Amino acid sequence: MENRTLKLLPREEKETNRDYAYRVIRRNILIMHFPPGSTLNENEIAEALHVSRTPVHEAMARLKSESFVEIFPQSGTRVSLINIQYVRDGVFFRNVAEQAIYKEITEKFTPDYSGKLEENIERFSRLIERIEKGNGNSDPQHDYESVIDDIISIDDEFHKIAYEAANRSFLWQPVKNVCAHFDRIRYAEFALRKSNLNHVYEDHMKIHEYLLVGGLPDLDFEKFYYGHLTYFKKYFFAMYHEMPQYFIMDKENL
Repeated sequence: MENRTLKLLPREEKETNRDYAYRVIRRNILIMHFPPGSTLNENEIAEALHVSRTPVHEAMARLKSESFVEIFPQSGTRVSLINIQYVRDGVFFRNVAEQAIYKEITEKFTPDYSGKLEENIERFSRLIERIEKGNGNSDPQHDYESVIDDIISIDDEFHKIAYEAANRSFLWQPVKNVCAHFDRIRYAEFALRKSNLNHVYEDHMKIHEYLLVGGLPDLDFEKFYYGHLTYFKKYFFAMYHEMPQYFIMDKENL
């Protein structure tokens, strides 16, 4: 693993070894601890996780199906490069699916789902406050990376609630699979540049308001939501030029 120590996560209750290995490896890829192109050693990962190699191998197969890793027989496994075409596909897929979902639930938005979004937004607000406080002192425990998992899970949860409200929860995981490289770009910004999260908070507030009142007369939701999904474009070009070795354009090369 190129002298990189696996960053571990606490085990979840009743979590299988395979699911635990998958979650930890995926997280290390998302936060760029294992950057694109880096090699992964299944034996070393298994030892770090205190599990046998079998669940790690199974986790790698799942990650391969989601385009997170490439597996070369007799040669090993490496983190896949971020495919720009896959990023574009992810933006397209989420934009089409979620625009339709949000418009659909404006007519049947219930107090229960409103409460779930409010609670989610409140947790995100506390997360931002925690980051801002952490940035003001030198305690390494307050490092931005320490909350990257919360950033990912709270952001995902917000949009997943909309799928639930539209009674389309079964679509969530397929969407996430298609959007793996899109997520890698978004979370790379959080992990590498420690960006300000206020724009995410403000957009989520606006979406909740839109759903709560059944639309906003001064809001072009299609334009607004596309802007929400493509905020990464504000920093992508700079990242692409700073780290060109992490990216690939040709889908057939994967």
